[in-house]
Amino acid sequence: MAAPATPPLSAPAASEPEATATPEPATVQPVAPAPEGARTTVAPVTRLGSLVAPKALTVKALRRAGLQLQVAVPDGARALRLQLLPRRGKRTGAAVATAMVRLSAGGAQRIHWRLPAATVKRLKAGRYILRVQAGKDARSIGPDRLELTLALRAR
Repeated sequence: MAAPATPPLSAPAASEPEATATPEPATVQPVAPAPEGARTTVAPVTRLGSLVAPKALTVKALRRAGLQLQVAVPDGARALRLQLLPRRGKRTGAAVATAMVRLSAGGAQRIHWRLPAATVKRLKAGRYILRVQAGKDARSIGPDRLELTLALRAR
């Protein structure tokens, strides 16, 4: 007796994408400048932006005057984490100084970070990374961060 003929099993559909049309390049429409005297609205800040701090300073100046920086903070942020990390080649070490700053509002902020004298005394000349992160409070600091390399000189 002959075995009953079974229909051939169809192979499962491969998960390959079907042929798609090539996407068209995005076009940007130029925006006409607002007429003079017209009011313009400014979009709310949603991310950290424009970190400004000295590129180089001496240990003595850091001990006396601290570190002054400016940063644009999101409107919902009420806390900033400041960290100073040593830069070793392309890598960073553990933070040598950390501070939390409470904010009353978002927007452009000027911060004067006075490091403790004992911390400044331990710092050696070299390159350091200033890292700034923001959040709604000290426990909810977000992953968004800004980093700036600064050189610390002995004299």
